Amino acid sequence: MIDAREKIDLDASKDLIMIVDDDQISSKLMAIMLKNMGFRTLCVEDGNCLTFSCEFFSSIKAILMDMFMPKMDGYKTTREIRKLFNQRTDVDYVPIIAVTVDTNKEKCLKAGCDLYLLKPISKENLAESLITFGLHSVMKQ
Repeated sequence: MIDAREKIDLDASKDLIMIVDDDQISSKLMAIMLKNMGFRTLCVEDGNCLTFSCEFFSSIKAILMDMFMPKMDGYKTTREIRKLFNQRTDVDYVPIIAVTVDTNKEKCLKAGCDLYLLKPISKENLAESLITFGLHSVMKQ
């Protein structure tokens, strides 16, 4: 999912947002929106990759979670990530935002997501959801 031709933003002063989506177009669009807002992003294509990534990245500030993915869906992934983060003392609370076509908002929240955004999402809705958790971006025009 990481494109080697793309320059990876290593600026640690920017908050890191994880994008978990098996649809590369959707991931890319969210990454562009977030980068234009001043965030760093890391895209992974399934729950297994996210679980592995979370073992090594203690600087994750939020996770955008697609709920329908192969291998491990977003519901199971959210429950696994909550367990993992609850065991760690080096990580602050990490909000998980469901970004999905699933119209069952309650199911997403019951799985452990903090917020729910229905695809397709807008830059404004994405920014508002991150502000809810104190993640303020520098909106570029």
